[in-house]
Amino acid sequence: MPSLPFMPFYVSEYLADTSHLTTLEHGAYLRLIFAYWQRRRPLPSDDDKLARIAGLTPDEWGEHRDTLAEFFLDDGEAWTHGRIEAELKKAATKTEGARRAAAVRHGKAPPPDTNVVKLGADALPKPTSRNARKTSKQNERSAETTSEQTGRTADALRTHSEGTADALRTQCHIDVDRDKEEEVTTPRSPPGGGKAKRGYRIPDDFALTDSRRQKALDLGLRPDRLQTVFDRFVDYWGAASGGQARKVNWDKTWANWVRGDVDRQAPTPGGAPPTPRTAPGEDPDVARFLDEPNWRNSLQRENPDRFKQLVPLARKLAEQRKGGAT
Repeated sequence: MPSLPFMPFYVSEYLADTSHLTTLEHGAYLRLIFAYWQRRRPLPSDDDKLARIAGLTPDEWGEHRDTLAEFFLDDGEAWTHGRIEAELKKAATKTEGARRAAAVRHGKAPPPDTNVVKLGADALPKPTSRNARKTSKQNERSAETTSEQTGRTADALRTHSEGTADALRTQCHIDVDRDKEEEVTTPRSPPGGGKAKRGYRIPDDFALTDSRRQKALDLGLRPDRLQTVFDRFVDYWGAASGGQARKVNWDKTWANWVRGDVDRQAPTPGGAPPTPRTAPGEDPDVARFLDEPNWRNSLQRENPDRFKQLVPLARKLAEQRKGGAT
């Protein structure tokens, strides 16, 4: 299947529709729509294949799948993109028009239009030779003008398309000139082999088992804080939404959560106990929002709803701290 000369890309509309995406999601989404355009057909509704096309590992795909799926219609068999389908129809119409104009220009009659009802030879008056020659010349001039304009437009856009394809090959390691999913080089399974794992929400029966309890204690969590930290962990992830609420390994997520709490509770360099950053009963994430910029930036990318919820609370806490300092 020959490749189309260019893909229309409306920057302002794209930015308006994708302002909520992370940098990783931007790259994955562009790879999906580029592959869609190059193949001229919907993408397969197969998570393994979609992950490879998007250039994501199975874990990353499980985390970001829901966000990317918002741009497509998934009927269980294929992912369909309404805007690309409309642009493909426009491109097909323009290509056919240019082909017919070129046929006229080179003196080759275009194929008959089977959708037009043919009239009998006597249904229309026969043109005179003079009128016939005049009409023929007008048609030739019109065809030449159309063909030249189409050629100039295609040349300009082809240059842009080739530059985009080169950049895509370099940055994303994907050959957009090929038409098979198997050409995408991202592995569909982890390096160790085996079937790719998909993320899932925290189970309803996720409990503080002896192994999880021991793991937390080994990481330095105080025994008196164990139940409180575990309850907060379950409540937080049970209420979380979107792709970031799906994890491949919840025991590792629990271990990372414990490490974060241990770090926040660590004594100061002078040996004194840590100064409470929030009043009893307050959400500890509010203080963390103020004091840990990296965590705050990560939260904005992964859980924007929670980020918006903490903004006014953090401002209030900042004002309280400022008043207490004076």
